Amino acid sequence: MEFIISSWRKFGSFLCVGLLAVALNPAYVLAMAGYSNWAGSEFGKIRLLAGEENASGMRYAGLEFKLADGWKTYWRSPGDSGVPPEFDWSASKNVKSVKVQWPTPRRFKDDFGNNIGYKSSVLLPISVQPIDRAAPVDLQLKAYFGICSNVCIPASAELSLTIPPGGNTANQPAIAKALRAVPAKSVAGLKVKSAGAREHDNKVILDLKIDASRSGDLAVFVEGPGDYYFTTPKPMPGGSDNARGYVLNVDGAKAASELSGAPIVVTVVQGELSLEQKMILE
Repeated sequence: MEFIISSWRKFGSFLCVGLLAVALNPAYVLAMAGYSNWAGSEFGKIRLLAGEENASGMRYAGLEFKLADGWKTYWRSPGDSGVPPEFDWSASKNVKSVKVQWPTPRRFKDDFGNNIGYKSSVLLPISVQPIDRAAPVDLQLKAYFGICSNVCIPASAELSLTIPPGGNTANQPAIAKALRAVPAKSVAGLKVKSAGAREHDNKVILDLKIDASRSGDLAVFVEGPGDYYFTTPKPMPGGSDNARGYVLNVDGAKAASELSGAPIVVTVVQGELSLEQKMILE
């Protein structure tokens, strides 16, 4: 009996020390909290965080950017001279699909032109569809992105994160807030009525007609086929709140006919409202 008690005391001490070591291990602490390590530089860094699982089995996640004062990073369409981010999820396990969503961006005017992105910090919400709902999702990300101040620096990072079945509810409020910042597909009182290409002074021009029932300035962003670059839309004089005209150049197009039937995405921002609308060019 004394031997059993003595052995238990020794084993118990070893067990407690072992558990303490695991609990103090930074990687273990991060995994339990649902975060990856930060990766990047002193000017801009990123990490993954795990969210919850919804009723259909999809698991939420987030890609968080934290930027130093005065630095910014870029939207999926970065503007005149920005660096478009690239995400490689190919090494992930138990992943059928990964969808990254983009909160409403801002336009920045600097020495490099008009660029589009985010300052300070941003969280990109991610939807992950697992192959097997009963198994953990192992996210493996290779990210390539740009950060910019007076100079622009290309950055890269490798991140990993495991999301268990059920996910991580502690991080979901932050992810839900980021989802609310993603432009909606339909917004009452805000709509792109038409989009068409024409030629003027040996340039291809895009005309937009936007209805906005409220007064106030609009920020408009246009994306299209990769062979073309859509410049910053400029408001046309003489419009009203319910019929606003915008015009922009389409660099890389030689004739308006090239764009007939081409798909574009128009993002319109007015105050706290933001709309993302797909259009087919006339």
